[in-house]
Amino acid sequence: MMFLRAARFHMGRRLRGLLVKLASLTFLAVASWAAQAQQKTLYVDVSPTATPDFRPIRMKPGTDLVVRADGDIEASCALETINGVSNVCNNVGAPAGPLPTIFSFPNLVVAQGASLPRLTWSTNAEVCRGISPPTLPGWVGPLVPNNTVGLTLNTLPPGVFDFTMRCYSAAGHVDAVAQVTVQAAPSPAVSCANYLDSLSPADRNQFNAYQADQRGMAKVESTFVERTGNMLGLSSGYIMPGLPGILGDNQYLALSFTMPAAGTSPNTGKFILNFTPPLGSLVEHAVIMAISPCPGDFRPRDTSAGAETYKKAVCRSTYSMASQIRGAVPGVDASRCLIPANTTMYLNIALRNMYTPPGSAIPPDVCPDGTPCGVGASLSN
Repeated sequence: MMFLRAARFHMGRRLRGLLVKLASLTFLAVASWAAQAQQKTLYVDVSPTATPDFRPIRMKPGTDLVVRADGDIEASCALETINGVSNVCNNVGAPAGPLPTIFSFPNLVVAQGASLPRLTWSTNAEVCRGISPPTLPGWVGPLVPNNTVGLTLNTLPPGVFDFTMRCYSAAGHVDAVAQVTVQAAPSPAVSCANYLDSLSPADRNQFNAYQADQRGMAKVESTFVERTGNMLGLSSGYIMPGLPGILGDNQYLALSFTMPAAGTSPNTGKFILNFTPPLGSLVEHAVIMAISPCPGDFRPRDTSAGAETYKKAVCRSTYSMASQIRGAVPGVDASRCLIPANTTMYLNIALRNMYTPPGSAIPPDVCPDGTPCGVGASLSN
């Protein structure tokens, strides 16, 4: 019995590590055998050029192809006597052509969670596959032989990770490894307490008077990335289906986020969030969106020239279905809301008019219980 290593042959169709071009896999009944003892024929393209050269290889009767743990495929061939030589597999020979070359697959150093880095590579192979690490979505599986790929590495802990790529030609395969070093990100500054300490007594009193928790509202906390699937300063397009979604009448949404310092490519260090008509099942409803170092900060916006930093109109929307907020880290755009780099900030969102003065009842929202309400949101840089 002999085994056919599929990895030796030219690939035209992918099945895990399958590197054979299957013209067909037929079931041939042989008259002298019982009906259940059928013989299968594997057609393999052994041509090293674009012109196929299919060779039929008769398999041992009653056997099947076996996909091994390493992704190669084994087949038991029917041993024959060919040209006076006994016990050989018909039409099997080492295909011509050189092994592929991986010209570049450079190492990468990234900061944990700071950006979406890109691995790059260049080869002369026809087919490549990412084979490890197996736990990273989007890497294990077929790869374009010459390409760049965005990898969501912000979920990886600090450490060194080997990304292994395997590329194939008619003669076999070669592996290359790019080492990705994920550096620990600096701990985000705790901004709220420091910010409140910096306020004047009058501003501190106003903050306390309008703070949502102090007015009987309950905080629903998440991160901007978890809630929207987007990263401020990097992502663009529509936030589906919109914001805030399902909230109880006495709830507000506090989405924490951080942004890296200016010049941390590919993050632009700035963003614009425009209110748009909702998409999908979201019921259109007026909202407030307010950027602040603190959750629950719904102080009214101040359009005067000397407005306190986070009461400026660029930091908090009107209570409406058509508004916007704009933010940027220092050194990028001073006309936008100040977002200190590597510092925890909040995007506070409410369906009720939290700008209602203290001492007056905050009008209830008109969103039915259990219904997603709010505005569509378009994110740009």
